[in-house]
Amino acid sequence: MRLMLPVLFLVLASFARAEDLKVMTYNIWNGADEEKHGRLASWIQKQDPDVLALQELVGFRKEKLATFGKSWDHPHTLILKEEGYAVGLTAKKPITLVGRYREGLWHGALHATVDKIHYLVVHQCPGDYKIRLRESKILTEVIGKLIADKQHVIVLGDFNAHTPADRAFLDKQSDLIKRRKASTFLKDGKWDYQTMTHYLDLKLVDLNLKHAPKKNIHLGTFPSRALSHARSESARQKFAERIDFILASPDLAKRSTSSETHHDEILNKISDHYPISASFQLGR
Repeated sequence: MRLMLPVLFLVLASFARAEDLKVMTYNIWNGADEEKHGRLASWIQKQDPDVLALQELVGFRKEKLATFGKSWDHPHTLILKEEGYAVGLTAKKPITLVGRYREGLWHGALHATVDKIHYLVVHQCPGDYKIRLRESKILTEVIGKLIADKQHVIVLGDFNAHTPADRAFLDKQSDLIKRRKASTFLKDGKWDYQTMTHYLDLKLVDLNLKHAPKKNIHLGTFPSRALSHARSESARQKFAERIDFILASPDLAKRSTSSETHHDEILNKISDHYPISASFQLGR
């Protein structure tokens, strides 16, 4: 009996450490064809996320997204709008719509709950600093109220902006990366970091930064195909930007166990972005 107790303790401890929530966000890009979508679906199924946020769902009506979601075992789906650029959410458990934010938003934002956690799927304006700044103020007002009410919040998507740390890193790079349109990220010759500062001022935690060693935080979610002429993969990675994020409210962030930017041969051919994921130990 005495020998069995330590074994039982180890078994129970392993269950206590189990991650019971995995979220992922991915800008699938509107240029992917059906064959690439099929390969992507197989890849997502292997990753087995509980909740998946998608951006740039051009041509994805809710029926198509529902079919797409079922291919990675997500029976529940929600979409921002039926035409043009949109964001969507798929999940293993039921999704409850809270709100859609489109006024003044280029791609928009979707607010929903899954299993009592609030999710905001965001794709902010890629081409205009002032619009993007206004969008961030609209959304942070919503998120701030949720945090004040002690709600668990996860904000994820394509923000088209950088944190101050990202900006400091990018400022050191050569002019290659600055070939991107100046109107997209630059304001008065400087990279846009104010948009992300609005979110971080709410004490939302950047999970990529929390878990990754500082030397690796800039592996990037946007590799920029314009840099594909670089001589080596390491040279290309040197210029990779990070404009996709998973942010979590402070209490929930404490339960986050890992995060990852996914680089894969299949992903290289599907989108100009790389997906990121984060796992949580909720103990339920």
